[in-house]
Amino acid sequence: MGNTPVKGPVASRSTLTERLYGLVWEPVDLEGVIATPYQGRDALAFVGEHYPRIFGGGERNGTLLTEAASEAKRRFVDEMDVFTFTQDGRVIGISMGHPADWSSYYFRSLALLEGARCKGLARRFFGYLRTRLRAAGVERIEAEVQTSNAHMMHLSSSEGFVVTGTVASERWGLVVRMTLHLTEAAQTAFVSTFTPNRV
Repeated sequence: MGNTPVKGPVASRSTLTERLYGLVWEPVDLEGVIATPYQGRDALAFVGEHYPRIFGGGERNGTLLTEAASEAKRRFVDEMDVFTFTQDGRVIGISMGHPADWSSYYFRSLALLEGARCKGLARRFFGYLRTRLRAAGVERIEAEVQTSNAHMMHLSSSEGFVVTGTVASERWGLVVRMTLHLTEAAQTAFVSTFTPNRV
């Protein structure tokens, strides 16, 4: 049980995470699902094929701004940490994230095909990220979750994320900003700043 490193080739590229934190991701076995760091162009292909269905694009998003693939977008994805999740040789999902700054990591997206959801994969992957990022000196993981995504809201809360704000945009609609403090110092500072003094 747990997350087991997997021996195998890793895409040769230098991400922002490697340059800022000195952290090089390796393939990991998440109890039968292999999470492998890979080239960003594969991420854009998965996004184009599956994101509209997974995240309710088209009609459900109504007037939200949809951005076409561009060279700038491709270069940005190449800077990110992008993982594929494979099971029995089939890609069943991807994850993308990147440093937000020198001490904060932004968990941008996790997308799983329908048959792969609700099986604990997201929880195991969060555990792997949390352990590696904390060891690299990162103080917090931040994410934004659509208010209608009850499953991810529940998962984030149960993993220790707390609501730290809301963001409204023409691209994503209304999302809740969630933060997981990885150090006691960051957690203590947050609580002391935002918990009312009790008399």
